[in-house]
Amino acid sequence: MYLQLLNISKIFGKGEAQVRALESVGFSIEKGDYVAIHGPSGSGKSTLLTIMAGLQHPSSGKVIVDEISLYEELNNDGLAGFRSNYIGFVFQAFNLLPYLSTLENVLLPMAPVRISSKEKREMAHLALSRVGLTDRAAHLPSQLSGGQQQRAAIARALVNEPGIILADEPTGNLDTETRNDILSLFDDLNKAGHTILMVTHDASHIKAARKSIKITDGHIIEKEVIPRI
Repeated sequence: MYLQLLNISKIFGKGEAQVRALESVGFSIEKGDYVAIHGPSGSGKSTLLTIMAGLQHPSSGKVIVDEISLYEELNNDGLAGFRSNYIGFVFQAFNLLPYLSTLENVLLPMAPVRISSKEKREMAHLALSRVGLTDRAAHLPSQLSGGQQQRAAIARALVNEPGIILADEPTGNLDTETRNDILSLFDDLNKAGHTILMVTHDASHIKAARKSIKITDGHIIEKEVIPRI
């Protein structure tokens, strides 16, 4: 298995204020899978994604990627290295820095990478080309449409060539036509070999994936393989 979650639980707060966001969640992801994690708001989907990304320790359980137990074997520096090497994160709110150009935003994950500036820029331009934004490299985020901003955010997630793309409600702020364009882009990325885990509360997006996992109140209540038409 490429990625495994073993009995993941996450508790926030203490005493009477305690909230159990996840309860004994477990599943396995094969390399090249495209998985939709869905359920109502507040069900624990986004918390699960941050734990898989190495951004938030679980209260109990294990996350194993390529036979590495993230929270048992890696310290903070090791987790940062894991994210740099394995993970591309796409957010609903785009999270582009408004005072940087599209190209400069895409370059941000390359800062700690020990290669020349020329090589970094070449990789950033390649990532922009993959999402159809070559002609917007010099534009500020405010000069881009919502769909173009999300494409820029996806390019930023792709620039380090991560094996796993984690997307948290990536079409939540977009109109229907633009949502379909972004989902089509994710499908292309999956066909190119990227493993994709997409959190959504929109049931209409689940059919874009190959597998689905439904979470309610911190529990997995359904796993399904989605037939391709």
